[in-house]
Parts: sequence; structure tokens; C-alpha cells
Amino acid sequence: MPTDISEPRATTIAKPGINSRPNAAKDKAFQLFAQGQSIKQVAEVLDRTDSTVVEYLAEYITAEKPASLAAWVPDATFTRVADACKQHGIDRLKPIFVALDQTVSYDYIRLVVTYLQLQQKLSGK
Repeated sequence: MPTDISEPRATTIAKPGINSRPNAAKDKAFQLFAQGQSIKQVAEVLDRTDSTVVEYLAEYITAEKPASLAAWVPDATFTRVADACKQHGIDRLKPIFVALDQTVSYDYIRLVVTYLQLQQKLSGK
């Protein structure tokens, strides 16, 4: 029996935090990070801002679990940020930024915190 009421269409709702669309720039960034390319170098190749590349790098760190951040964060900076994280925790970036006298960029802090969170997760803490 024909009706003038149509069946509702099924809608797909994207899960928060998961980008279901392929991202060629991010894929290329991951390849460049695997080669040890710096943030500036990747930004130049991809024609993206440093902040976008830092987001890609944070995702790369989480996905690929590099042994160190030496290719992207100077060792002395890593140590300073890690020490501040021990005192102030890794839940919020601003207390770390302030503890470092606002001399370390949020980008570096974000990368080190991402790395430390991953290390905690991997060690089961």
C-alpha cells in the first residue's frame, strides 16, 4: 500500500575525535616524521602552518610511538618540560608553561606531554 510518508534516512554520525576522511597531508606528514624531518621542514613541504604540523606530530607520536622526540624537541627543552610535568602533572598545559617562566612554547609542551602520556599508558601507570 503506497503512502506519502517516506522512511527516515539512516544518518551516520562521526565519532568525536576520529576523522573518518582520508587526509593526504597528514599521511605525508607521518612519512616525513618517520624520516626525522623537523616541524619547519614538514610545514614547508606541506604548505601548512607550524601549528597544524604540530597537531599532526602529536597524532604521529600517539600512533607510531617513537622512541624519543629528539628530532622535534631539543633535549634540554624536553628535560625542562618533563621536570615541570613531574611537579605540576600533565593534565593541564598552562601550569607547566608558567612553571617554565613562559619561555617554552606551548607546541613543545604539548608534544612532550603527549609523549609522557603515551609512556604512562604503555607502562600501565
